[in-house]
Amino acid sequence: MEDWLFYSLTTMLCLLSSLLLRARARSPSHSATLTPPLPPGPVPLPVLGPLLHLARRDFDLEPVLRRLARAYGPVYSFAPLGLARPMIFVAARGPAHRA
Repeated sequence: MEDWLFYSLTTMLCLLSSLLLRARARSPSHSATLTPPLPPGPVPLPVLGPLLHLARRDFDLEPVLRRLARAYGPVYSFAPLGLARPMIFVAARGPAHRA
């Protein structure tokens, strides 16, 4: 007879703690507000991006980087392996000197 009360209270406690943890995880944290935004660049494709780069046998990175610099400006971000680690490229002397 007392088991249903124990189980229902335990379930309610677990659900409440789960909701509180989710709400806390969604709120902007202090460290997330200090991260500066990335420069413009192409949208990384998590699965297709690396496969498209590996599909070409004679893949040369320099023409790709030059084309991205023409499209996005002298400072741009590029993530060839998906969302893991985007790289920031500086393709002009002026911004490189200021950096």
